[in-house]
Amino acid sequence: MRLRDLEQALQRVRPFDTTLQKIDLEQFPTGFHIASRLVLAAAENDDIEGCVVADLGTGTGMLGIGCALMGASAVVGLDADLDALVIAAENIEAADVEEVMDLVQCDVSSMPLRPTGLPTIDTVLCSFVAV
Repeated sequence: MRLRDLEQALQRVRPFDTTLQKIDLEQFPTGFHIASRLVLAAAENDDIEGCVVADLGTGTGMLGIGCALMGASAVVGLDADLDALVIAAENIEAADVEEVMDLVQCDVSSMPLRPTGLPTIDTVLCSFVAV
């Protein structure tokens, strides 16, 4: 998939409603422009296609959906906020990647090093905003 195609697909991912955004959880949206380049860079490094990818702090699912569209064999989106995961689930369905991407509600800062029930992860993606 070309950058332009990935950007167009990710433009359709619904972001956080700013009135529901939880600043204490550091919920800052990752725009489709940045997300597409991050995912494409990982794909060019052979870290997406055929890999199991974890999207830490998935929020509305932007990075995970990008990875699914770029050929990841499985994507696990992890987030502590159930409200964000509801939006992510809707975005996953709209992007038609339900067979590839799953969501897990959890606080990744307190996860065990080898959590049960999750596949072995090949690649981890996470976006953040330095403030």
